[in-house]
Amino acid sequence: YLTPLFTGLLTPRSKVAGYFWELSCVSVAAQLATFPLGVLYFHRFPVYFLLANLFVIPGAFGVMALGVLFFILAPFEPAATLLAQALDFLIASMNSIVFFIEKLPASTMDQLWMDPTQTWLLYLLLFSLFSTLLSRKVQWLHASLALAFLWATYSSVLWIDRVHSSRLVLYQVAGSGYLDHIASGFFTPRLHSGWQKDNNADYQTLGNRIRYAPFGESQYPQPHQELMIWEGKTFLFIESDSLPIPIAFETDYLVVGGNRISSLQQLPEQLKFHTLVIDGSNSRRTADRLREEAKTAGTRHHSIIHHGALILEKNADKDRN
Repeated sequence: YLTPLFTGLLTPRSKVAGYFWELSCVSVAAQLATFPLGVLYFHRFPVYFLLANLFVIPGAFGVMALGVLFFILAPFEPAATLLAQALDFLIASMNSIVFFIEKLPASTMDQLWMDPTQTWLLYLLLFSLFSTLLSRKVQWLHASLALAFLWATYSSVLWIDRVHSSRLVLYQVAGSGYLDHIASGFFTPRLHSGWQKDNNADYQTLGNRIRYAPFGESQYPQPHQELMIWEGKTFLFIESDSLPIPIAFETDYLVVGGNRISSLQQLPEQLKFHTLVIDGSNSRRTADRLREEAKTAGTRHHSIIHHGALILEKNADKDRN
């Protein structure tokens, strides 16, 4: 649908120029069709996609062609071996080129964010714009302007909500207790429960941080502490064997992690709490037992492993899977 529209804009005189022009048109058409989804799910945009696709598109065709020949000639070992070596060389070359382009300065635009509604509106806007170019009808132009206004208005409302939201998020990250305090567009992490650097865990928290903290990490880190107060609510963290469990204390949220306790019977009777939070740094077995004991006792509880991330918003709280 898009490629013929682009190729018709220019007719190169030489075959070589025509070949690269067609590749570029295919690349632009594919990027327009996929970049909203790329922003939605991966929060980034490849700046040098035109350059990369000049190698990737013909390379991918070569990989498919060699792959088909390999399966056809698989019973003939000498031919299959040669094809396998050629296929391996082609794939390795493509990867080397892509990784080289990825390392170029400003190769990607990162920390981008759109919600599903923005994504659908953007697709409708793109469809309307191309329909305007193809049909030359003023109705499509009016529709494009209306969709652009709607997308910009909705995005502005979301932006205002992002930079003015105040929330506390205890993430669902297996083996770790990731906690963020998000306010005024910044996030302040509290890494506890035996936290270790984990790129996969960073990726799991990336979407929420980009959405509600567009300005990035705060320059004022939140110190590691066992007692925390947020929006008038107290949080007591029991997660380290090196610190004793308070004998007499009352808190709104009791956060247990790191398999510090394996049963609620280990808690002193004078320790009172409104909500038990079983964070993701506990083993599955410990989380199962604490959850069952809390259910039996009628205690309000939230298990990160079972229920997903715990999200507390100002004047409201949400449990999100």
